[in-house]
Amino acid sequence: MARRSRTRRVLKWAGLTLAVFFVLASVASAWYTVIWCDPVRPFVVIEAGYISCDFTRGHPRLQAPVGLTVDRREPYVDLWAFAFDVGKLERNGYERCFIACPFWVLAVLAMTPPVLFWLLPNRHPSGCCRHCGCNLTGNVTGRCPECGEKT
Repeated sequence: MARRSRTRRVLKWAGLTLAVFFVLASVASAWYTVIWCDPVRPFVVIEAGYISCDFTRGHPRLQAPVGLTVDRREPYVDLWAFAFDVGKLERNGYERCFIACPFWVLAVLAMTPPVLFWLLPNRHPSGCCRHCGCNLTGNVTGRCPECGEKT
């Protein structure tokens, strides 16, 4: 039974860490623009509380140097805007295919499993120890043989 609780513990902390990362990235994106440009993979931009992937080839903005580029800019105030952008856009003769998502949505999605694991009790079947999950069938001592918890 220890495996289930270990899995829950790992999922709780991994989700919490990921959510904190998304919140910090959102706050940092108010002052910095991060661009990842690769000739083979999608073009990724993190700015103003959003992460966006651009699948367009040959766009003038894609002429940025290959690799990671970080630029400082004026602070952007509206980090908690609710807007998804998915689709195609015709601009300056280029058809642009992109997906954009606000960071706070990613943080909420990452926080859902940890919140559920913390709020929902760790349920063990009836006839099992509430602490460690050991099967107590036939046990008349009133204590769990595995952990010593009172039953």
